[in-house]
Parts: sequence; C-alpha cells; structure tokens
Amino acid sequence: MEKQTINLLLIEDDEDDFIAINDILSEVESPKISLDWKNTYEEGLDAIQIGKYHVCLLDYRLGEKDGIELLKTAIELNCQTPIIFITGQGDRELDLLAMKVGAADYLHKLEIREHTLERVIRYVIERNKNLIALQE
Repeated sequence: MEKQTINLLLIEDDEDDFIAINDILSEVESPKISLDWKNTYEEGLDAIQIGKYHVCLLDYRLGEKDGIELLKTAIELNCQTPIIFITGQGDRELDLLAMKVGAADYLHKLEIREHTLERVIRYVIERNKNLIALQE
C-alpha cells in the first residue's frame, strides 16, 4: 500500500472541519492520500456510490439529514466503500449505533491526529479487502 494513492471521500458540511482534516492528512507522508470533499448529504451519497474511493469519512451532522441516515442508505445500496463515522460529539450511544448500522470505525474529531487517522484508514481498507475476499 506504500506506493498506492488512497482515494478518500470526506462527507462533511463544515468547511472548517474539512480544512482541519485536510491539514492533518497533508502531514501523512506515506501512503499518499487524495482527498475529495462533499458538503451535502445528496452530493455525498452520489459520490460514495461511484465506487472510486477506498474509504469514506462521514460526519454525523449534515444539515437536515444526518450521517446515520446516509450510512444506512449507502449500505442498503450495497456500497462497498468502508465508512469511518466521525463526529464532534463524544457520544457512546452514537458510537454503538454507527457500529450497529455498519460503520467500519468511529472517530471523535477532537481525537483525530495524523498517525491515528492514517492508521485507522489503513486498517479499515485492509479489513474491507479481507471481507470482500471472503465473500467471493
């Protein structure tokens, strides 16, 4: 994975959080991570269905709809992209709900750091590859 570029989709309605996550990812030296940002539920759902992303970071708050709704819809549409749920709320119940619905992982935004985010992304991608291989 060291030479591969990871295509990452961020579905986040807050531009400040996009900038912060982009800054964190810019510090990752390897693997190279290419970040695309969608700031609405609809744009995010359209983008995740394309299948060009290795992983998706999905925020809980997305205007009138929320990330749990998007996560449920993506899974119902048989989305193969692993989704890491992110939120500014350190809510255990939300964490458990995201996991139950099908999130690959859950991160609190205040805990996101360069090495943590890069490691979680790598693990989620590898776990997803293994799940797909088992299904085949």
